Amino acid sequence: MLRKVFLATAILGLSACGNSTPSETTQEATGPAFVVTDAFVRAPAGGRNVTGAYLTVTSNSSEDAEIVAASADRAGTAELHTHLMDEGVMRMRPVEAVALPAGGTAEFAPLHDHIMLFDVEEGLTEGDTVTLTLEIQYGDSVEFVSTEAEVRLRN
Repeated sequence: MLRKVFLATAILGLSACGNSTPSETTQEATGPAFVVTDAFVRAPAGGRNVTGAYLTVTSNSSEDAEIVAASADRAGTAELHTHLMDEGVMRMRPVEAVALPAGGTAEFAPLHDHIMLFDVEEGLTEGDTVTLTLEIQYGDSVEFVSTEAEVRLRN
């Protein structure tokens, strides 16, 4: 009997040393690590092929994360940007990453952090949708999160 208890304890101990990444079953039970809400793309002005995308990302992870890249199905290029005051003038600048604290949010909003879309498809107009995909790094993991963003004339 003691041998069976010892063997069962050893097996449980070894299984606890396995992969620390949540399994799909665990992920489904706890929900997604990152959730995107309130996503929209501003309709390009006056026939231009450049515009901005805005959204909120909520982290359900216990680890700090960074949003390190973005893409859009109806744009050639997407870049993470922010607005900074420079010698009394508000200027837009690309950034390498946007912080997403554990259990917190990252907000992409006009005149703050946002996603710039370049080489946007011609004819993109109010009511259309754009699929935005974010690359989020946390710990040793990378996750790609996609969402549908409605094209709007204004925020």
